[in-house]
Amino acid sequence: MGSYDAGFGTWYLEDSVGRKRAKEIWYLNRKYSAKEAQAMGLVNEVAPHADLRARTEALCEELKKRGPQALAALKAAFHARHNGVTGLSRLAVDHLVANYYHTEEAKEMGRAFNSKQDPDPDKFYK
Repeated sequence: MGSYDAGFGTWYLEDSVGRKRAKEIWYLNRKYSAKEAQAMGLVNEVAPHADLRARTEALCEELKKRGPQALAALKAAFHARHNGVTGLSRLAVDHLVANYYHTEEAKEMGRAFNSKQDPDPDKFYK
């Protein structure tokens, strides 16, 4: 094709399907069937076209039963690895630090710091 991704796409694909298979995919640009893609680990599941919407909705219903905060944190953690320092910063700020500021621990630590006192651990160790 004369096109390539010499950065993220190459190593991400290698992590997904292995070095040899990733080279084959990038070098040869072949078309793969859904079953072939599943066998090499490129996709998790294959559904017939007629069942695709129902299967997608079933997966969404399953995800809705999970905690949205936990799913968001997991998603951020997976993205952090692939986005280097920027991804790790976003994970830290958006999920860890932002949630921490709303805890009793953070409030007591801030109060103690501002009043130049030791924190009262009974406020957050319960």
